[in-house]
Amino acid sequence: MRKPIVPRFLLLLILYGLIFIALVQVQFAKKTNFTIQAGNLIVQGNYGNNTGNNTGNNNTLNTLQFSNTRSLSGPASVFFGGIEFILGNGLVLSSLDNSENTAAMPKEITIADNEVYFRLDRGPLLIFTTQFTGGAIELAIRVDFSDNNEKYNLLKIPYTPLATSIVQEKNQSFLVNFDGINYSFNRNTGMNTIILDIANPRISYRVLQDKETINPLDYIIPAALNQEEYETALTLWLDQSFLLWNRSVVGGESANGELINAYMSEAIKRGTYRSAVSSVSASAFLNSASDFYEASAYVGRLEAALRSLSAAERDKAARFARLINEKSPDLLKEYRIIEYLAVRGYEDLIDDTAEVLQNFDPAAMTADQAAGFLEGFFDWKRFRPSGYNPFHRFADQALFVITGGLKRNFTNDYSLVFTNAGTGEEADTELNLRLGIVLQQFDDETRIALGRTLILSVFSLTDRTGEVPRKVQGNFTGKNERFDSAEIYRICFTGENYARAQISGPGLWAWTAASSISGNSLFGRLELVVDFPVGETHYMMIRGIKPFSSLQFNGTNNNSSSQFERIDNSGWIYSSAEQTLLVKIRQRLPAERITVIY
Repeated sequence: MRKPIVPRFLLLLILYGLIFIALVQVQFAKKTNFTIQAGNLIVQGNYGNNTGNNTGNNNTLNTLQFSNTRSLSGPASVFFGGIEFILGNGLVLSSLDNSENTAAMPKEITIADNEVYFRLDRGPLLIFTTQFTGGAIELAIRVDFSDNNEKYNLLKIPYTPLATSIVQEKNQSFLVNFDGINYSFNRNTGMNTIILDIANPRISYRVLQDKETINPLDYIIPAALNQEEYETALTLWLDQSFLLWNRSVVGGESANGELINAYMSEAIKRGTYRSAVSSVSASAFLNSASDFYEASAYVGRLEAALRSLSAAERDKAARFARLINEKSPDLLKEYRIIEYLAVRGYEDLIDDTAEVLQNFDPAAMTADQAAGFLEGFFDWKRFRPSGYNPFHRFADQALFVITGGLKRNFTNDYSLVFTNAGTGEEADTELNLRLGIVLQQFDDETRIALGRTLILSVFSLTDRTGEVPRKVQGNFTGKNERFDSAEIYRICFTGENYARAQISGPGLWAWTAASSISGNSLFGRLELVVDFPVGETHYMMIRGIKPFSSLQFNGTNNNSSSQFERIDNSGWIYSSAEQTLLVKIRQRLPAERITVIY
């Protein structure tokens, strides 16, 4: 008997419907597993159902300037140098005496450039960082117990070599060969477990180098080891340079803004500021010097100086913005770029600079970029002291590159850092001065002595005019182009009364020779406090001042006057087009108060 066709048709229809629903579920199912590369690390795991958003209390994590924190579901793994570090089964928190033990599991992950942060479900923060140290890639693993209760202060992290890794024991430590490269921990570990505790919260795993590293002590000259001898050499150079500047300024023919800036700054230290100012003929170089604004803090002529300053600032800001937008490595050849941007309030460009660094390979660093990376490292700490420092991972590589470029002239006993190793190698004296200054910012005697060595080495090349060769060839012979003493002073000796750009208040900066300037805005008034030697006259250009109704010096009203520079008193005018306040101050008190009333 033939079966009815309708039931069979309905059965097939239901079957096809179920298959279609299953395919749709597979197609749109939420994928939570991930594999991410962070620097030289590979990270695997499974995301949870929420983004996390830095729910932990640890300061290290909360101050990161990144928003890519995600919750995790289950274990995770970190791969580096032929080893898998397992954050799952076997990850154990315990007390130092091993009386308390508990299994741990990562609950959140934050990836910041070359660093990966895991918040564990029991509180501590586990951090994996890759960086170049001594020219070799290194993984640093550290744990932060600061947020954890006192019960658990030891963490056991299991690890296992990959199948393609070759492992051998050497001197009670383990050597891992992966893709033909040898790796090792910096201290003894168990065969399958790393132990970090509150006393030893860090361990590193790094590439072993075949060649012997250069010892910077071999390039340090004797005078650099003694601070008194070093300072005596600096004083001698300053005395000679000051005499040369005096001759140039009095004659007026070869003086420029940078030279006058150096001369006046040093004259203030020597107590001869008033006679130095009277010897300057501003008109002698007013129309020819593009850097006239540098001298304006001492000699005035502020309206002309403002035009000079504005033109210089536009050109420099445009150049920096172009280099940042092009993500050009030449950005790191510029002098103190973070300081320049921070003082002038270019916060967006600072953030953009950090993004440029994310894509920069430390191994590609050259010696002429090393100074920029180290200056950026210290300036970032100064202007953004909390949070992530994008220059941090380049610091060790910069030091390695500097050491690798060192050459010593044993005949005249000086050392310089050379670039372009091989054909055409040369030492840039300005670069060596920058390196000499920034190396002395480290809290390390060897680096400080090496910094002094570079400074004294450049000074040893000074001729009778106070100039040094701008470039020194590989055979230690100088080229014709010269680097003058005022330029050297700008890098090495800028004291508290050297004319420069200073932050002067919220959204404000000033070109000034004041020892310090600070500002506060409250109830429609801007209060500025300016320090300078009492009894002396100086000038300022304060940028970013919005239109206002009146101004006071030390609580007394003072009207604007086009003749303000000629009267024997403090005075001012305002440029609304440039939003710049031009001020002459006859310093009657150690700290003069300027009140801008809006």
